Amino acid sequence: LENDANLMAYAEWRLVYPEVNDLLLIKHGTGVGSGLILNGNLFTGADGAAGDIGHIQLDELGGIDCLCGKENCVEAASGGGALVSKLKSLGYKVKNTQDLADLARAGDREVIKLIAEAASYLGKAIADAINLFNPRKIIIEGRVVESTDLYLSTLKEVIYKRAAALATKDLEIVQSKLGTDRALLGAAQL
Repeated sequence: LENDANLMAYAEWRLVYPEVNDLLLIKHGTGVGSGLILNGNLFTGADGAAGDIGHIQLDELGGIDCLCGKENCVEAASGGGALVSKLKSLGYKVKNTQDLADLARAGDREVIKLIAEAASYLGKAIADAINLFNPRKIIIEGRVVESTDLYLSTLKEVIYKRAAALATKDLEIVQSKLGTDRALLGAAQL
């Protein structure tokens, strides 16, 4: 029916925040994506490609290759798949974002530092989206997000430093309230 991040945004809007006409859902799992509700409608863009926030490029990443074929994409530095690869290169025996989250919850400092850095990069891309779309609410979801409180505090700090004051004055940044079936719930609502 629709892209998973779009369905998640739709579910959050219809079932949790129906009074909010402008929201942005960020899905931070193996990859990084987003869904947009603008003016009370699911916004997918002219070709259905709107919300691909993971492919906003940051020059500070210094030539890191992305699976999309470009360089310096936020997803290449912050996506759960990229974080798992980094940990493997450091000698960790991890297979997926669940292993990454488990290590963070267990207090592994290197993993927590890596997740905070990922949140910082993603926060810069989200701040740019806030400046462009001026949503009232940002909803963050995913295993990486839920792994440590430092993630959300780092993300918020970067967003509030980088985004325009007018666009953040009444902005709320929250974690998803809908559990693991949020995309299925969005499909049912759609």
